[in-house]
Amino acid sequence: MERVFRFKDAEAWDLTINEKRCRLMIMDLRRPPSQEDYPYLNEDIESRENHIKCHIVTPHSLDAAEKDELCSIIGVFLSHVAQAHCSWNIEFYENQRVEHVTKTLLSAITSHSPDELNFTFFSQD
Repeated sequence: MERVFRFKDAEAWDLTINEKRCRLMIMDLRRPPSQEDYPYLNEDIESRENHIKCHIVTPHSLDAAEKDELCSIIGVFLSHVAQAHCSWNIEFYENQRVEHVTKTLLSAITSHSPDELNFTFFSQD
């Protein structure tokens, strides 16, 4: 596992599962969750103070066991979060260009356009 970048509210790591390259991105949205964060639920969500969005981006297809393993890894990363006050979920981006999706997701939470993002420094804040 190798850290790719670290912002105040986002971090990313590259890892390999069964020889498949994946990028794990964790973004602290610093807002309560909304129904849009859970489009697959047909019921109202429980309101909490904060929401963390996790993204798995890979140029490969992942099977159920690989997704379960990635979910377990994310659970370890987020085990310190006060679960009573913070919700989180995971979105998978399979068969995608990793750098393109990464920059698109980051530009949504920073003031930078995808072309302005630069990962040459220890911290990108």
